[in-house]
Amino acid sequence: MKELSTLVISIIWLVTSELVEAFAPFNYCAHRQTPGVCNVDSVTPSSHNRLGFLRQTTTIAAADFETSNLHPNSISSVKWATDGEAVSPWSFRLGLHSKVTKALLEYCNKTGITDTFRELVIDEAPLVPGTNRIVHLGGQRWYIQRPGSRWQSNMHWISPGDEAAHNEYLKVLSDGGFDDVLKSIGEYFGFDGLVAYHVTIIGVSHCSRGYMHHDFEYVKGFNLIIPLILTNDSKPELDLEQRSNRDIVGQYKYKIDEASMVGDRVGHATAACDYRNEGEMRMAATVYIADVNNQNVNRIVDDFTQLYPPRNDCQYLIDRAGSHWKYNDPTKKLPLSLVGFLNK
Repeated sequence: MKELSTLVISIIWLVTSELVEAFAPFNYCAHRQTPGVCNVDSVTPSSHNRLGFLRQTTTIAAADFETSNLHPNSISSVKWATDGEAVSPWSFRLGLHSKVTKALLEYCNKTGITDTFRELVIDEAPLVPGTNRIVHLGGQRWYIQRPGSRWQSNMHWISPGDEAAHNEYLKVLSDGGFDDVLKSIGEYFGFDGLVAYHVTIIGVSHCSRGYMHHDFEYVKGFNLIIPLILTNDSKPELDLEQRSNRDIVGQYKYKIDEASMVGDRVGHATAACDYRNEGEMRMAATVYIADVNNQNVNRIVDDFTQLYPPRNDCQYLIDRAGSHWKYNDPTKKLPLSLVGFLNK
């Protein structure tokens, strides 16, 4: 009987410890002026909450988020419209210059990426959920993926199939003035350096229920979602989970020339939508950036599902840390722009 009581007490202590760790406050470090001080990488992730831990949500809050216009390269927390509180410590909005969106959209149009998405999500020629294929578009190798059926959507991703395609995408970003974006982000958050290590284009025309997930865990980085094509009079396109109460999910409205910055442990999902009857789709660019270092590189690489960068190769990413922006080093920039390409 004594042994049973001891076992019960041990279980209660273990469960309580896990709950305390899971809901512990996050160290918010925006507006820091000293690079490298942000402490997100120093926390050891718990085994039950590793990167890629996904969950379904059952409650959709009636609240929406503030939608005030932002100047190019300005950054603002995503805040509830009702009380102005931030939905999560690492969820932000980023104002973009129109030339960023223009450069990306023109590139997609000229290379056939836009038409490929129309075939996949409008013309009813999708991949089977959970499958992929290689295609050649605009003289480059691209990797098309459709996530598994748990995503409950016809969303597809098109990402570079090799370093040549990746670098061409980066040159398009450079052509759109994206170096200024990286500089603004790096300075705002006090990062040591930034590398745009993974880029995609995503498209969707139908989602019955989004799959709540996060892209980073204990990593100083963001997934920048840049809308390129939006449908007419559509409802909000992104579900965002409140950090303090994960049963509360608000809906975020995309805007052209504004990026959604989805950072550390920000739960998000594609909002339910159906544009098929109108023959429309939504398309966006995603740019994954991070302040890569020896403490976080494993957590970044563990989440790779694409062909490029190479999977399970931490050194490859370490060698490129800070290559696109670095504190006090103006020589670190994106590859030379494709001046003239977009006008061909």
